Amino acid sequence: MTTASDLLGEGVTWARAEHPHAAHLERTLFWARELEPDASGVLLLAALLHDIERAVPDPGSPFDSARDWSLDAYVDYHQGRSAAHLARWMAERGAEADEISPAVALVAVHERGGWPEADLLQAADSLSFIETLTPLLREWIATGRSSQADALAKLDFMWDRIRVPAARERGRALYEGARAEVA
Repeated sequence: MTTASDLLGEGVTWARAEHPHAAHLERTLFWARELEPDASGVLLLAALLHDIERAVPDPGSPFDSARDWSLDAYVDYHQGRSAAHLARWMAERGAEADEISPAVALVAVHERGGWPEADLLQAADSLSFIETLTPLLREWIATGRSSQADALAKLDFMWDRIRVPAARERGRALYEGARAEVA
């Protein structure tokens, strides 16, 4: 029986080799552990691979993450694709269905949260985004994919959505520093 915990090492190796934002994935895992030291392997694997779909671009997608991040349709598309890719990734590695299902459920709501574990994943994702993807926001501005005001709005959104008090306490300095970098 392969558990989600058993797949964490392979997930890190995969992310480093395949994902365009591996540092973001690894720091999301870090923050999930920091915020909940007793986190389940399912939550930790969901944290690590929550954005798995970004490693498998969809050439037919009508969305641009720099432009469409606030659209419900884009959020649903991103979460749904990530959940489907995670289910496939875990199944290919022999994970048990009782491990796949809850991991997929978390990834399917990682942008919105909705219950304690999902809120924790969302908070870990937000802290990691703020910590690691500020250069991406600056790139969006430099390449014209986003205005400075819209990039700041994305950063503010990632901060404002955090519902976990410990994440807000731990992340305030990160948020203020990132905001200064983008402003």
